[in-house]
Amino acid sequence: MFVLNRFHQPIFDWFVNPNGNAVMRGVAGCGKTSTLVEGVKQIPFSQQSNLMVSSYTTSTVADLKSRMPKAVDVRSINSYGYMALRNAFPDARWDFENGKNKYRQMARDLEVPIQYGDAKTVRDAIVSIVNFAQLTLTPLEIEPLVQMAKRFNIQLPPTAPMEQIADIARQMLERGIEQCQTGFASFSDQSYVPVMLNLPLPKRQRIILDECQDASKVNM
Repeated sequence: MFVLNRFHQPIFDWFVNPNGNAVMRGVAGCGKTSTLVEGVKQIPFSQQSNLMVSSYTTSTVADLKSRMPKAVDVRSINSYGYMALRNAFPDARWDFENGKNKYRQMARDLEVPIQYGDAKTVRDAIVSIVNFAQLTLTPLEIEPLVQMAKRFNIQLPPTAPMEQIADIARQMLERGIEQCQTGFASFSDQSYVPVMLNLPLPKRQRIILDECQDASKVNM
């Protein structure tokens, strides 16, 4: 049972009459998600279908769906990205099962020069650069990728040239974007590729995100 206290009213007021953005902060277990659900219920029914309520994991989304008014569209962030991909490439045959490992498979297929040092370490570093580049929307140019790799302390053998490694990651990302247009997509592609290709996203008057502290640049 939801117990209302004096701290909830300003939050509910925002749900009914939003003025700019709002962030709800609180310690773990204090009831932020329950407050979010009750806040959505304060919104007039005629406006609920214009809401986007989202989170990251399928289990959280399922829990939100079970507690939200039926008119509210509740999906994971990746689901919204997939909608954009599906609309942009209607003839694609989507393969997320095999696609989930596509960048690691690209790295496995690389012939790492012996002078670069341990091949597995190099391949792992390339995959890390790809992953962080997607999360941070790093420009697909060598110098920004090098700086991003340094910022996240991605380790390479001392003899591996970072510029060449960054260039390999850049080529993999470009190839991954092309593959996604035919349906061969990773989990991260669902958020990343719509942004990189500037694809139209479903429009909503208001976006409500649970666990927003976990958002990366590509999600926002």
